[in-house]
Order: sequence, then structure tokens, then C-alpha cells
Amino acid sequence: MKYLMLALFTFNLFSCVSSSIATFSDNEFGLPPEFKSKIESRQIASDDKEFEQYLTETYTSYFEKETSVKRLLKIKMLAHQLHLNMEDKGHSRKRILEKFNADLKKQIEIIQNLESGQENSLVSWLPDPKSPQYSKKILALQSIKYSAYVMGQLETYLAATKVMENDRFYFQTSHYGLLQRALKALAKELDSVPVVPEGLQQSQFSYASFLSSVARNNLYKVFNQKQKKQQMRVDTFFKEIQLVNDSSEAKKLMNSNEMTFARSFLANKEYSGSSEIDGYRDDMDTKISTYFGLEMIRYLYDQLN
Repeated sequence: MKYLMLALFTFNLFSCVSSSIATFSDNEFGLPPEFKSKIESRQIASDDKEFEQYLTETYTSYFEKETSVKRLLKIKMLAHQLHLNMEDKGHSRKRILEKFNADLKKQIEIIQNLESGQENSLVSWLPDPKSPQYSKKILALQSIKYSAYVMGQLETYLAATKVMENDRFYFQTSHYGLLQRALKALAKELDSVPVVPEGLQQSQFSYASFLSSVARNNLYKVFNQKQKKQQMRVDTFFKEIQLVNDSSEAKKLMNSNEMTFARSFLANKEYSGSSEIDGYRDDMDTKISTYFGLEMIRYLYDQLN
């Protein structure tokens, strides 16, 4: 019964998200004035031809006349505002986007420092090949590409498991559509330059470490006062995951007795049973942070070469 009630709460929660996801001023980001009203009027299905055409036109006007750095800054704005407009608790993708935003911010700062004092007017996703520190700028861009790819892997996992089936509204917002088109365009441009073979794996480990940290910070909500030993055991396991940077070591951890123990305990955690909406939201947030955090780590490790 508790799981059924939690599922019903999830349905109601994410139905509300769809109507409140665009609450900021799009004009601050150079988007056309009608962009916000288009979102607020209805959440348009992904196969709506009119919406797709509008999104294509908006993408073109928003990105295609800009330099590399300005395009990155616009990606940053879209991702940041999308994150802000998610529910504070219980949104299955909020922390994934939080991690991507942190990666994005770090790499943009690197690129901006490398571009400091330079006049770069090239309209492109990539920096001018003749500019100083070009290789380092490309490495930073590739880091963004890999982070976006891993974020996409985890979104695929969450969609496949239907942990948040009504999260479909997240994919139907215009801001998400713009963000995805921009990231795909950047990735396509980067296909023309040499890649860093280990870059994707490094990003996968980085996301796993982040998810482990989130889980550790929420374990106190799972274990009661009489379960300190069990809590310490699971915490130690997540701490080991945070330090992994080798695929064979990662697979070994996933096949260990500690993995079996942690997964079983987190999956069977009893909810509070509160009838209040805040109680359900807290319960779901704990489940996403701990059990589904571990499941996402397991999924990432399954993708390792």
C-alpha cells in the first residue's frame, strides 16, 4: 500500500511540474518574446510538427550567429534555468542535471580563461583553429561533450525503468529541446577533431562518484538508530565507489557481497507512510538519492569498456 500511495503521489507531482517549468524571463537570454507563451500555452508533444518547426527556427536564431564561447554561455543559461524550475525534491533528473551544470561551468571557465584578451569573432561551435591554446580549448569542449553524453545515458536508464514515468513532461519543454539540439550540434562539430579515448570513461566515473556522494549524504534518512553498523557498511561501500577509476575494479565492486547487501537494503527501505504531500516528496527524494543512485551507478558501470 505504501508503494502504491507513493506511486500515486509521483503521478500528481510530475503532472504539476509540467505546468510550472517555465517561470523565468526568457528575454534575459535573448529568446524571442513569444517563446515563453508558447511553453505556457500547452506542453506540446514531441511529434507536434508545428512545435518542431518552431523549435528549429528558435534554435537557429538563438545559436547560429554566435561565437563558440557565447554559444556555450547560452547552453549554460538554458541548463541552469531548466534545473531551477525542477521540483526541489523528488525529480529523478534534477541531480543529474546538477552534475552536468557543474561540469559545464568548470569547462566554460577554462575556455574563457584561455580566450582572455583574444578577439575571436568566428561564428562556430569550435574555437578558431589558429587561436592560441586551441588544443586545450578542444579538450575542454570534449569534456562537455562527454558529460552531456553520460547525462543522456542516465536519462535513458531512467526512461527505460519508468521510475518517473510522468517525467515525460521534462522532455517536452522547449528549453529542454533547445538544450539537446545545442549539445548534439556541439558533439557533431567535435567529431571532426581527434578525440581523447579515455574521456568518456573518466566522465562515467565522475558521475558515479557524484551519485555516490549524494547517496552518502542521504543514508541517515534510510537507517534508524539501531542500524548504525549497517549504515556504516553501506557508507563504506559508496565511499569505495567514489574512489574507483578503473573498469575492472568497478565491475568487481558491482559483483561484490557489499553491492548485494547495499542494493537489497536500499530497495527494501520502508517509507514513512505519511499522508502529507511533503512526506511523500521526502520519501521519493530519499529513494532516488540512495537506491536509484546505486542503480544508476550500476548502469554506468555496465557501459564501461
